[in-house]
Formats: sequence, structure tokens, C-alpha cells
Amino acid sequence: MWTSRAIAAKYSANGDAHEKYNFMPHDTQDGELCLGFFETKSTNGEFSKQLHIEKIEGISRRDELAENVLVVWYAKFHDNRTVFVG
Repeated sequence: MWTSRAIAAKYSANGDAHEKYNFMPHDTQDGELCLGFFETKSTNGEFSKQLHIEKIEGISRRDELAENVLVVWYAKFHDNRTVFVG
């Protein structure tokens, strides 16, 4: 199974920024997938926050991934507005 970590490893070998490939379709043995990369922010400049997938309904702390989750991507636009990107 392809994971975002496997896709990220594929591109990190080229020295590319991972988010450059957000929404790009990838052919896998399970069909075409669109994956997104993001990093959690740091509140103190040293440690990154954690993403707790167990807060998603039906996922437990033992799970390593969550499938079929709707993700809404948004970002700050150059004029400081928050805009929907995918």
C-alpha cells in the first residue's frame, strides 16, 4: 500500500518540497491516488505539534492510518485572506 510517507520519500530523494506535489495523481497498484503533504506547526520553534488521527471517529490510538477521510485544504492568500485550495 502506498502511503503519503512513501510518496514523500520518493520525492525527497530529488530534493523537492513535498507540498509541491499536493493534489498530483499518483498511479499505484490500488489505483490512482491523490495525496497531500503538510507539516504541523511548532509553537515554541523547537518541537512540532502532533496530529492525532485517533480523534477521527472510528480510529483508535493503535491505528497507523485513517482511510476515506475528507480533508479540506486552505491557506493564507498574499493579502492575508484564508482561501480554499482543495
